[in-house]
Amino acid sequence: MKKIIIIVLAIIVLVSLDLITKEWAVKNLKTTYGFDVIDGFWRFDYVENHNIAFGIGTQLPESFKQPIILATNILALVFLLIFMRQAPKSILLYTSATVIISGAIGNLIDRIHNGFVVDFIHWYYQSFHWPVFNLADAYVTVGMVLLFIEFLFFNNPQKLDKAANLTS
Repeated sequence: MKKIIIIVLAIIVLVSLDLITKEWAVKNLKTTYGFDVIDGFWRFDYVENHNIAFGIGTQLPESFKQPIILATNILALVFLLIFMRQAPKSILLYTSATVIISGAIGNLIDRIHNGFVVDFIHWYYQSFHWPVFNLADAYVTVGMVLLFIEFLFFNNPQKLDKAANLTS
């Protein structure tokens, strides 16, 4: 029960930070040209993202885009909750699932409230420009990296078998 309370509190904090920063972006960047945080590398620019991450969904007809994106987001959340309940438990799994769920909820709230997601973090170097993103996107990305590390290094069936043989 204590783990669930910690996870729920972490999700509330992370989603709140995401929504607060998006509101800050709307108030401070929407009517400006943005500004450099680190010249030549990092800017804050206001972008309304009507698609999925990295522009996925641009080919969908407008009348179907939002319902499909919302349904996909909700299904991903349900899948994550089921996965979190059934997967072998570890601190890395809980952490990765918590930040992924937080990102999904933050962007879902934004989509339901605005019809789009507010993005504002813009990383670039010379002619290379990373797609503009927000904290929720960063949560999902970091969570996926942590999940990958969990499966690659800590949840490998061969390593688990070797560990089981060593302890028997």
